[in-house]
Amino acid sequence: MKLLICTLILFLNMNFAENINLDKLKWNNRLLIINGNKDVFNPLLKINKVELFNRDFIVFIISNDEVYHKNRKMPQSFLKSLIGKYGTIKDEMITLVGKDGEVKNKYHLDVDMIKIFNDVDKMPMRKYEIKKKWFSNKFPFWN
Repeated sequence: MKLLICTLILFLNMNFAENINLDKLKWNNRLLIINGNKDVFNPLLKINKVELFNRDFIVFIISNDEVYHKNRKMPQSFLKSLIGKYGTIKDEMITLVGKDGEVKNKYHLDVDMIKIFNDVDKMPMRKYEIKKKWFSNKFPFWN
């Protein structure tokens, strides 16, 4: 039974890595594309895990010409699709992609994550999400 569960988890992880489609993330997720050392950024991402989750972020780290998502190496074809969709991703930059699939801003690696969160919170879609959440918390019977 353990083997079956482990195999299923491995298959789902591989399936995500191989079949992730940037177009399917549109309108569901914001992207942070970090072009820097993954060993430096993974601890920072863990610290900000809740804030990233609350804003529907999916984070990709490009390190040494390889793409990682949650410490899992993505196929090389995924790097090509990122570059094809968002253009050349400069070294030592963080690219913020909105839910509409458009690049919203680019930051240097030394940016404070709070700056990124504040920029997202100013976006119309994020304001709508906050209002919707507030309304559903105040009036749960409405949903």
